[in-house]
Amino acid sequence: MRKIASLLTMLTLCSALAFAQTRTVSGVVRDVKGEPIPFATVSEAGTKNAVQADVNGSFSIKVGNDSRLAISAAGFTAQTISVSGGTATIALVRAEGQLQEVVVTTALGVKRSARSTGYSTTAIAPAELTQARATNVANGLSGKVSGLQINTVNNGVTADTRIVLRGERSILGNNQALIVLDNVPVSADYINSLNPDDVESVNVLKGANAAALYGSDAANGVLIITTKKGVRAKPSITFTHSTTIEKVSYFPKFNTRFGAASTEPDSLDAYTGFYGRIPYENQMYGPEYDGSTVALGAKKRFYRPDGSFFDTTNQISYQYRNPVKDFFETGRTIQNGISYQAGTQNGSFYLSGQFNNTTGTIPDDKSNRYSVRLGASNNYNKFSTSFSIGYTKITTDIAGVDYNQHRPVYWNVLNTPGEIPIRDFKDPNAPFANENDWYNAYYPNPYWQIYNSRVLTNRDDILGSVELGYKAANWLNFTYRLGATASNYQEKRKLAGVTFSEYEIAYQDPAQNPDGLDIEGTAYGAPNGIRGRFGDRLYERFILQSDFLINMQHKFLNNDLDARLVLGTSANKNNYRNIRNGIDGSDDIASEIEIPGLYNVSNIVGTPVVGESQSKVGKIGAFGSLQLGYKNFLFAEITGRNDWVSVLSPENRTFFYPGVNASFVFTDAFKALKNISWLNYGKVLASWTKVGNVSLGAYELSNTFSQANGFPYNDLTGFTLGNTLANSNLQPEIVKSREAGIQLGLFKNRANVQVTYYDEDISNQTVPVQISSSTGFTKTNQNVGNVSNWGWEFDLKLTPLVNLGPVKWNFGGNLALMDSRVDEITPNSKSVFIGGYTATGAGVYTIEGQPMRVLQVLDWLRDDQGRVIVNPNTGRPSRDTKVKNVGRSTPDMILGLNSSFDYKGLTLNVLGEYRGGYVVYNNIGSAMAFTGSSEVTTSTGRQRFIYPNSVLLVNGKYEPNTTVAVDNASNGSSFWAASAGYRNTSSNFITSGDFWKIREVSLTYNVPVKGTLAKTIQKASVGLVARNLFTFLPKDNVYADPEYSALGTGNAQGISTENLSPPTRIFGATLTVGF
Repeated sequence: MRKIASLLTMLTLCSALAFAQTRTVSGVVRDVKGEPIPFATVSEAGTKNAVQADVNGSFSIKVGNDSRLAISAAGFTAQTISVSGGTATIALVRAEGQLQEVVVTTALGVKRSARSTGYSTTAIAPAELTQARATNVANGLSGKVSGLQINTVNNGVTADTRIVLRGERSILGNNQALIVLDNVPVSADYINSLNPDDVESVNVLKGANAAALYGSDAANGVLIITTKKGVRAKPSITFTHSTTIEKVSYFPKFNTRFGAASTEPDSLDAYTGFYGRIPYENQMYGPEYDGSTVALGAKKRFYRPDGSFFDTTNQISYQYRNPVKDFFETGRTIQNGISYQAGTQNGSFYLSGQFNNTTGTIPDDKSNRYSVRLGASNNYNKFSTSFSIGYTKITTDIAGVDYNQHRPVYWNVLNTPGEIPIRDFKDPNAPFANENDWYNAYYPNPYWQIYNSRVLTNRDDILGSVELGYKAANWLNFTYRLGATASNYQEKRKLAGVTFSEYEIAYQDPAQNPDGLDIEGTAYGAPNGIRGRFGDRLYERFILQSDFLINMQHKFLNNDLDARLVLGTSANKNNYRNIRNGIDGSDDIASEIEIPGLYNVSNIVGTPVVGESQSKVGKIGAFGSLQLGYKNFLFAEITGRNDWVSVLSPENRTFFYPGVNASFVFTDAFKALKNISWLNYGKVLASWTKVGNVSLGAYELSNTFSQANGFPYNDLTGFTLGNTLANSNLQPEIVKSREAGIQLGLFKNRANVQVTYYDEDISNQTVPVQISSSTGFTKTNQNVGNVSNWGWEFDLKLTPLVNLGPVKWNFGGNLALMDSRVDEITPNSKSVFIGGYTATGAGVYTIEGQPMRVLQVLDWLRDDQGRVIVNPNTGRPSRDTKVKNVGRSTPDMILGLNSSFDYKGLTLNVLGEYRGGYVVYNNIGSAMAFTGSSEVTTSTGRQRFIYPNSVLLVNGKYEPNTTVAVDNASNGSSFWAASAGYRNTSSNFITSGDFWKIREVSLTYNVPVKGTLAKTIQKASVGLVARNLFTFLPKDNVYADPEYSALGTGNAQGISTENLSPPTRIFGATLTVGF
């Protein structure tokens, strides 16, 4: 027993002695500028004892008392240092020609080295985002990420953007990418509220593979945006200023030869074949311009102070003036921003503010954005905290609809004949410019509309997030995040009324017109005048996100095997409320007012037009991921998540989806490859994921009632059911995604190449199915459709392509080739209408056996050789009653090219983007054919012509037409403007959607700061910037920007409208000063 006690004593003493010979060393690995280096490897020199620094460069390692530390990191020269005490100060120098370690933010904000991810991601640095001073983050991303399609779907001071990754997946559901800002999912339009200067990084997780842990909202990919929280360095202040101007870049091709006249038969000169000029018309089917003096408008009456009057007409020179171009002005945007940041070894702080003032190309349109952001982070031994809070206010004041047909400004400008000196009528109260004297009997003066019809909006956005971390052990971390965003949007529409003079009413009445004119204009149709109108809208959205994560990391097998386990839960609450007063279900201003100028609900006439909707949606998720890494070159990860979603029935609201991904850095695995001088880095990756996509809104599983038309009526109320029978058994759409790729670093990492292939199967689509009307409904939704989606992505970076000492040329490119196929819709239905125009028959459809979105249109009747069949008497084609497929409505190819030239502080950046492989429908072409303002209506000199490639039916056979010309007038309208003729045959306005755009150009000079200025000014730069500087379109597209969408950011892309203002180019100057 005594021997055993002695042995135990000896063992205890040896253990104590061994323990006394080790110590714990902690520190932060930084670069020479003081910035943390994430995921650096810190080891005990000469041993396999090693740890990896975290994303902030922090590490802690137990080593022997006399041991030295070896520190290495990708892109930096390795160091071996001696350390006295328990704290190490480490600064690594960047290594020339080595690829720096890239850190990506993955699902739920988990940061990892890029080498360990088994799926495709792209990180965008702040400098790339802001180099051309884009006013919003979305526009700053265009053309920079393969597979990312950002459409600016309209124009003006409140332009909207649509963000799609790797094409569309859901037939009728949401297809936009999820936006996550500081770990809080936000609505897609929130991105316009964010100041790009506040962004620290944007990480694009392209497919469902990368976003599996975000749940059903992430089936379309994720944009993870992280805002700045300061740097751990001495205090600094940065001031930024930019002033840019905006000008219309191109217009449709206009009629420059013929002036005002209608297409009514009684105005046709049978001898000349021309319509006679009608001075009060909006249509442009009159005589050719000859420079003569002509009347503008009908006869007008003016009263003298003594009560006497005289009648006169306005006179102008009959020549083309291009009033559409003259109407639009030069817009301007001024951005002023200031930020302060500072930090210590343990924490950082960031504070910023920005004011953005924009005036549009439409006169008097304006927008203001005010933003403030505060962020900070700190470490307290084992505890870490960070928070971010941002507030943005956006106000807009834009022109509303007119008093006649409730059309937007651009429509009334397009209905202005080319001879009109439009700027002579900028004062809508002046003679010949007001509603009684205006020349046009059918459409108002656009300047009246600008001054008397306004839409005022006010939006307040606030987002706050906080993160608490606790490092319980070197291998165990706990993280809790809480974030919330609140949006409040208020809109007021004001439309003044008009009162027409007795003279104008009588003069437009054919029975009273002293000159025998049959005008029947707006005043004739509204002898009692037109009341003013108003509308109010309020919507509120509140999103609350809560996440709890447990991160565990441990190394095994002599540190060769690195295991990382993440477990967590998340909860999301999304509340929405929308109240409208005076705005009807079609979004038109509806409530009339009694007292002019009092735009208030207490002043309305008749029954209020009101509506209110509310929704509350909740989601809960539990998830986990396990990643194993072997010797830092082989990684494998499995993921799993279970969601509970409130919009589904209790039987279907819980669903589980797994995923797996792997990556292999083969250049680190095989020593033989390290001797290949031109091959520096090589990685292959692969992944498979299953994700549920809930494409239902709140309460869609129940039959709900809405207020019936005409109710309330006095004290009676009425409600009605819709035509769709609710199906309570609907389940999530299922996305199964596969991905494989390779990444290479070549020629001392001057050339970096990445190739990725992906394919997705989307089943259980939610689509409408026709049912018997005897049920009281006409359709119901079922889970029946299937879609396939696949593509290739190529990324190239040459850094530098050319290196001549002071001259460096960097070049990069990204290419996405995308395709899709609708495998099945329903057993009884082969197509689904997505959206479009019923009058012209142009629409976007999803059709079985076709790509996801295709355009179908009405065309001329044709023979089996594709020749147009014409009437043997009139020479006119006839419209086919069946729609025809003319091609896909979304691009199958997107190419981005960027080039950067550096010379002694001077940097030139150029970014171009190409999209191709699709067609678009331009409804503005139909509108301009009606007015006669398009160039195509003048292509035959307004004379009779034989329709090209036309045939006649002769003795039962179709023969080429060489004799029968199109007549000029029949049934009250010309060939071009006929409702059943050219303008409503939508195939005439199908053009290629292909385009090249020079998205960004920036020329920046970093001003050397020397002498006494260097004590105050740390950096300074000046520059010139431009966005969308040039656009190159195919010859057949003479109408509009192919990115435009008549139906906003929804799924019916590829259809534009005459209601959208022309595209613009932006250019200006910028200044940055750092103190």
